[in-house]
Order: sequence, then structure tokens, then C-alpha cells
Amino acid sequence: MPNDKLADRKARRFLSVAQKATKHKRPGSWITTYDVADSLGLNDVDDAVRFAAARGWLEVEGGHSVRLTEAGRQLVI
Repeated sequence: MPNDKLADRKARRFLSVAQKATKHKRPGSWITTYDVADSLGLNDVDDAVRFAAARGWLEVEGGHSVRLTEAGRQLVI
């Protein structure tokens, strides 16, 4: 349970940074996980990406690019 809370917090932070990075682009724009991780000051965001994707908050392409779904955008508004 505590790990789920931590994973949830990291995923939501990831979503927030991804949303800010793409807010001036068209909805559904892709961003690299590296760019988001760099903005967060983290080396590894794989767990956050998997957690968010499993909940339908992100779509993942090629393991290195993500975009927020409508559910993900609504979560960080």
C-alpha cells in the first residue's frame, strides 16, 4: 500500500510536468520520457510511466515517448 501511494505521487508529478511541457502544443502531443525525467531531476521514471499508463492517464510509444490521455489531462488541471 505505501508503495502504491509513492507510485501514485510520482505518476502525478510526471503527468504535471508532461502537461506543462506540452500545454502550448496540440492536445495529444508526444514528449520524451527523458525530457520529463530531466525536468523532475530524476534518472528513472519507468515506474511512474507504468503506473500512469496502467490507469489510462498516459499512452506510451516505443518505451520513450508519452502523451497524456484526456483522463490524464483532467487529473492535472
